Amino acid sequence: AAFAATYATGSAAAGVIAPYRNAPTAASSAVSSFTTDLTQLGRDGRLRENLNLEGETLRLIKVLAGNGKRQPVIVDEKGENQDFIVEQLAIRIANGSVDENLAGVSILKLETANLFSNAKTAADASAKIESVLDKVLTSNAHTILFVNELTNVLDAGKGGQKLLENVANGKLRIIGGSSTAAYDAKISKDAASLFEKI
Repeated sequence: AAFAATYATGSAAAGVIAPYRNAPTAASSAVSSFTTDLTQLGRDGRLRENLNLEGETLRLIKVLAGNGKRQPVIVDEKGENQDFIVEQLAIRIANGSVDENLAGVSILKLETANLFSNAKTAADASAKIESVLDKVLTSNAHTILFVNELTNVLDAGKGGQKLLENVANGKLRIIGGSSTAAYDAKISKDAASLFEKI
């Protein structure tokens, strides 16, 4: 309860939109509970375009279209701005307005506030993250995981370690989100070779 209370101030998701419909394994249950399919929201017309974010969106696409060794991290003090930029990419994918390397990709947003607030302990949070990663890793690179509190996830024990390992070996595609202070304190020092700041 104490662990959950630490994260209770975050804006927990009101419910999952467009969840996976697979058999109720631990991994698929975690995906259904703690992710939102932004690409599906784009197909459903439930995301709004913002032309003011064109430059940031194009920079995001450029990094994702690179050699795969570095994953993009959107550094902005407001989490909603990070969301808006990734949503612009989801709209483009939904509309077919992307190159082949992003065509048909699903962007799953990890609802970190919801995940941490529903975790009983730090170990439980780590296990939930691992379960989400297990499911994403079976998608054969057709899924990009959007983690808008990247440094918190990286600090989540085995779950964070598993994320880093799979980014390093090229099996996991992610878009991270972070504040400037958190990025400088954690990512630029410990994982600069894996991520590129946007």
